[in-house]
Amino acid sequence: MDQTERLLDLLGLLLDASTPVTFDHIRMELKDAYTQGDVDSAKRMFERDKDTLRELGVPIETTSRDEWTDENNAYFIPKDKFYLPEIGFTPDEISALLVAATSAGEDDFAERALRKLLYGAEAALLRGRDDPLLAGGPDLSGDRLAAVADAIAERRQVSFEYMTSAGDTSERHVDPYSLVWRSGHYYLVGLDRDRNDIRSFRISRFASDVASAGTASAPPDGFSGRDHVTGGPRGLEGSEPVSTRIAFTDRVSWWATADVQGAAKVESADGWDEILLPGSLDGSFVSWVLSFGPDARVLEPEALRLAVISRLEAVLGNI
Repeated sequence: MDQTERLLDLLGLLLDASTPVTFDHIRMELKDAYTQGDVDSAKRMFERDKDTLRELGVPIETTSRDEWTDENNAYFIPKDKFYLPEIGFTPDEISALLVAATSAGEDDFAERALRKLLYGAEAALLRGRDDPLLAGGPDLSGDRLAAVADAIAERRQVSFEYMTSAGDTSERHVDPYSLVWRSGHYYLVGLDRDRNDIRSFRISRFASDVASAGTASAPPDGFSGRDHVTGGPRGLEGSEPVSTRIAFTDRVSWWATADVQGAAKVESADGWDEILLPGSLDGSFVSWVLSFGPDARVLEPEALRLAVISRLEAVLGNI
């Protein structure tokens, strides 16, 4: 019997025992574990195994059946020290776990572990909060975050009024797939039924409560919510995303989009680099483009090009 099997058998025996057991009893029960003919050699192996389990965090305790000698030592594992109590979380603890899990990196191991921890947790823990769950963080509108989390777990479609960063409000019907934390905000990522496309929606921009709207579809194979919360310039994630094509002079292109997730150079000619990158029609994105002055030209989409021209005309009109 190898050490791993021996340790598991010993652990199982001690956990199953209703009273402390002696080494003689252990040796009798685990017939293939401590088979040395020399009792002292077998006892030394047992002691090493006992110490290994203790190093692994197993609280093996010793009691004596004879107060005058240690020859009849008996061993046991206190159940209250070995088994974890039922796990419960306060609203602040859930918030901290969500932030830690979803900001740890690109891998989703932490998120999967968090789902297991919170499986069956009361969604009401996220409710009834007048202040943000995180100091200095977003207005999570606790009821809405909890409603979205419930809908994801129960595979329910949701509807809500949503206000874009430009101030436009419309009703959305979404099959919710995941919640993503990025740049200080939570985003619902899912299939926008009206647009037949996967979109991200910042929870703090919900302009109404979340309503149930029937059964939702399942996320596609290999789906990752992070892939749909675009890392645009200056933290523009979650706004209405559009694919843009912008030409930068080679003087600035190498650093202008260095931190933009998804940016890709497609062509270089005559001192200009044409780059595809995620963007939006928001005023903040227009301002970002204009910050490069004559070193940037919008090629696509036409709506963004016109928005940049309109902003420039407005500035010239005020001169």
